[in-house]
Amino acid sequence: MDFEEAKKLFVEKYSNFRFDLSDETDQELWFTHPRYEKKIRVPIEDIEEFLAFEVDRQNFNEVPVECSICSKSHREHLIPLPSVYFRGSRFNDRDESIYFGDPDSGTVYAQISEASNIYHNYFRFNELYERQINRLTMMHRNPNTTEDYININDLQRRPITIKVINFNAPDIETAVQKSDAIIESCLFQLSYMKHITGLPAEEWPMKRETAQPFYFEEPVRDNKMDFPRIICNSDVLRFYQRGMSTDDPVLRFLSFYQVLEYYFLEVSDELLYDKLARRLKDPKFTISTKDLDGIIVEVTKHKGETDETEMLKVVLNKYLDDEILINFIEAYESHFSEKIYTKKQNIFGTDLEVKLQSGHISGNLAKRIKTVRNALVHASDRYERSERYIPNRENEAIVKREVPLLKFLAEKVMIASSEPLK
Repeated sequence: MDFEEAKKLFVEKYSNFRFDLSDETDQELWFTHPRYEKKIRVPIEDIEEFLAFEVDRQNFNEVPVECSICSKSHREHLIPLPSVYFRGSRFNDRDESIYFGDPDSGTVYAQISEASNIYHNYFRFNELYERQINRLTMMHRNPNTTEDYININDLQRRPITIKVINFNAPDIETAVQKSDAIIESCLFQLSYMKHITGLPAEEWPMKRETAQPFYFEEPVRDNKMDFPRIICNSDVLRFYQRGMSTDDPVLRFLSFYQVLEYYFLEVSDELLYDKLARRLKDPKFTISTKDLDGIIVEVTKHKGETDETEMLKVVLNKYLDDEILINFIEAYESHFSEKIYTKKQNIFGTDLEVKLQSGHISGNLAKRIKTVRNALVHASDRYERSERYIPNRENEAIVKREVPLLKFLAEKVMIASSEPLK
């Protein structure tokens, strides 16, 4: 690629981001953009820098995720730090850097700062990267300038990345492993020493969801609704509202699970009361040792039953009919054109399958829900010798897929257990 070809590429690619070429010379390109009154200048240095990087591009791979690049000696990974970066108290200067090690020593060091020219040029015309830049740029006012134009680099706010520099690895795979360990150690130190929390991104932020949201019951569009006829348990309502107020799938899952868990002992005790009542109402019941021993056995057995999977099943059986559970699973699988529940699959070390049969579905669902809940709560595998839940994109996607069911169950249990509003 020569200089003229690079100029044409800039014009073509920037037009995709609503930059319209208004003029060009041997020294610069001039664009207009509907968001800005002044013209926007792309200097010759930008194009030359891009051309220089194109020679070196072959040394970089887009690994281990789409927003990270790595060569045998340079790793750079996106860290979403908008709350820190724009707070204005800890990390607000776009030229400010946080270093781990001495950058002048010639040995390996790490740096947290705006994306480097290497990273910027690698992703310069990537739509998802450009969307991230636009989001950051929108959070700032137009750059102050006495000129009648804006330099492109003064306009665009680059995202924050962590860079590992000056390490030597024999191949890219080893480089990723080595730099992963350094990045994790640096980010722990950042949290511990400066109370700034950041995790390496696993995909570009604000990536468009391709799937349409699932609604078993469509949201009401009318702003005029009937006055409430029921009142839900206020404690349970707090769990539910916490689940509704967050986008974190783990917190959502656990919040909706706690709605169900709230009724474990109550419903379980009701079963015991029914068993005891049947014994006591039996005309043949006497205060003989044999009959009293029968009551003691029932109570002792009940106290010893701590299987929460069975308790969850009992709650589902009490408050939901099998038919509505089956209808929900069928609708959910139909929406995604995938047998998410009814095909046997291994989730966190346990083989699970939901059979859409009356008498089976509540038990199958209870086992699945409890498996996911245990994986989220127990960092150790000593409880059931199953796989751990490690926070990453793959595991988060598994939990996110389970949330609609938990939300649906929580809502139905809350409604079924409610009282009339007087």
